Amino acid sequence: MALYSDSQYKFFEITGLPPGLFGSAYVVAVSIHTSGDYFRGEYYVLSTRSPALHIEKFRFSSTNLPPDFLRVDLEFILQEAKEQAKNLFSSKLEERAIELKKPDLVALPFALKEIPSPFVMFRLRGEFEDEIAQIRGETDCEQLSIYLNHILNINNKFVKN
Repeated sequence: MALYSDSQYKFFEITGLPPGLFGSAYVVAVSIHTSGDYFRGEYYVLSTRSPALHIEKFRFSSTNLPPDFLRVDLEFILQEAKEQAKNLFSSKLEERAIELKKPDLVALPFALKEIPSPFVMFRLRGEFEDEIAQIRGETDCEQLSIYLNHILNINNKFVKN
């Protein structure tokens, strides 16, 4: 797997939903410029409910678009990854509403709020350890892979006095 340095990532937390629906849920959105007019997007959804990790990747090429039609860059792909994650939550919210026989749940407003990285605290608490390692192995974003490597090297064993 190739890692690309021309890339970026951001962290988001799902806000506005009762915690019983998905537990605590987070998104890592990633944009990658592979070459020329070619880009990749990734998003990773972490949840304290099952499944704990959902992974999606997509590709985008602006090769056949007129130059002034649409500006495709890392920020555009990052926003698209965020929107795709939001759409996933909308679908999952609909599924939960049917499962719980509460159709009004579909109308609940929610948002993806950008946050600083929650991964240090996850590591210190021993949360999402396997999922963090899996994201590190899946991502094509060099900076995210390096960052997660550092996270996984944090000693999370607390010494009690």
